[in-house]
This record gives sequence, structure tokens and C-alpha cells, in this order.
Amino acid sequence: MVTPTGWATGGLAACTAIVALVTANNAAFWLLAAIVALFVVDAIAGKANLAGVTVARRLPGDLYVGRRGHGSLVARNSARWAAYAIQLGDEDGEAEAIAPSISARGERDCAAVWTFDRRGAGRLGTLRIRSAWPFGLFERHREVDVPAEILVYPPPLGGAERHGGALPGDGDAHDPRPGDGDFAGIRPYVPGDPPRSLHWPTTARIGAPMVVARAGDATEQCVVRVDPAAPDRERELGRACGEVVRAFGRGAVVGLDLPSRSFDARAGDGWRRALLEALAREPA
Repeated sequence: MVTPTGWATGGLAACTAIVALVTANNAAFWLLAAIVALFVVDAIAGKANLAGVTVARRLPGDLYVGRRGHGSLVARNSARWAAYAIQLGDEDGEAEAIAPSISARGERDCAAVWTFDRRGAGRLGTLRIRSAWPFGLFERHREVDVPAEILVYPPPLGGAERHGGALPGDGDAHDPRPGDGDFAGIRPYVPGDPPRSLHWPTTARIGAPMVVARAGDATEQCVVRVDPAAPDRERELGRACGEVVRAFGRGAVVGLDLPSRSFDARAGDGWRRALLEALAREPA
């Protein structure tokens, strides 16, 4: 596809050709020859630039409606020469990235952000590769079919716990304090965690607040209930999703009571994903 720069350069070539023919000026002919050579070099080099480039996606671990999911588009170059100014895109999730250069027979991991406006199961399809290198006269593009199955969770909305929400279990719960119990890992920060529980090296590496979890933290038990009579079904599922996320963030043992089925209270990241998946697949 000819770019605006290409159209402008083409117009200049046409004007130069007219001047050269009318005036028989040698300088005009040399200028016309230079412009034509520019088009030829751009066409040949641009085609070679994209010849070996392919793309794949690395999706975020969790996808929520209306939330930015940070992952990456991975550009690979199988050619024996480097590729430059590669633009990558995933139209299904509105994700875009730029690879300034990709080394010969190398790859480049380019940060990308996905957003989705509907919960539930979905499918991603075509990825797009574009470039206007070297002179910006032509933009070349290629589409690659890279299917992927996704599951988008409801938005994790805020809100105080209430009847129909996260309820205390039958077990003895206590207010865990940092330093109680043995070290049990690192978990995401949730509102209410004391500042002194922050684990600064992990926070700096990930770019999000992370706190130290202790063995004594996982004593709270709760069941998140979804009200079948809630007037706004999607908001109710989002509220339940938020409570599930916050409860697991506190190290709690969490269950889920949906209108369609119930889940016992358990701990662990695998169980967290199972509950979020159930909320994502709950009938509208």
C-alpha cells in the first residue's frame, strides 16, 4: 500500500518528468532518475524486510472485562538479515506493539496490552504484521492466523462485604499480622495490608505492590455468594469476582455459591482460577 509519503514522492516524480520533457534539462532527468531509484530500492528492501518475520502472542495469566491485561507480542525473524520498524497488532484484543529491530534469526518480545468488553469464553484469530521501512513510501502488511482460546473474567469490582457477599465460615478466623507464622510465599498487596509487610525486591521487579505471606495468614474462611435476584446481573458477578480476588489475596480459604452450582471453600491459586472461571461462564 502506498503511504502519504509515497503519494507525495510520486507527485514530485510526475512533476519532475514533465519539467524534464518540456525543458530537456539534464538536471531534471537526473532528479527523476534518483526518485525512480528511490521507489525501486524501497520496494525491494521493504519486501525483504518482512520476508522472514512471524509473530506469536503471550497472553496475560488473567483477563478481566474492562481491565488492561499486560502480555506481549513476540516477533521472530527467520531471515539471514535483520528486520526493522515492525508494527504488530492483534485486532481481537486491540493489542499493538512495535519492534524497532529484530536481529537475523532472532526474536524480540514486545510489550502489549489486551482489553476486552465481554466476559466468557472467546477466540482470538489473526495477528497483523506491518512495516513501511526503509523510506516510508510503501507500507507492506501480512496477516497470520494464530488461533487462541481465552476466558475473560468479570471485572473485579470493589464493595464492602455484605449479606449475599463474602460471609465468614464456620472455622475460627483471626486478624493475621505480619510476622505471625512461617514464611509462606509472596502474594499481591490488598487494601488493609500494613506497609511493613511489603516485600520491596519483588515489588520492584514486578512493578506492583507485593507482600510477604505467612503460614498463619490462611485461617480466614469465606463463601462468596451471588444473589440470583440482583437487578444488575453483570455487576453482581463483578462484585463477586472482586471479593474472590481480594479474599485469595488475603490468603483466605474461599468458596463460591452461584445460582447454578456451589463450590466448597479451598485455598490455592488453582482453586482461585477455578472460581473465577465459574464466574466467567455463569449464564447471563
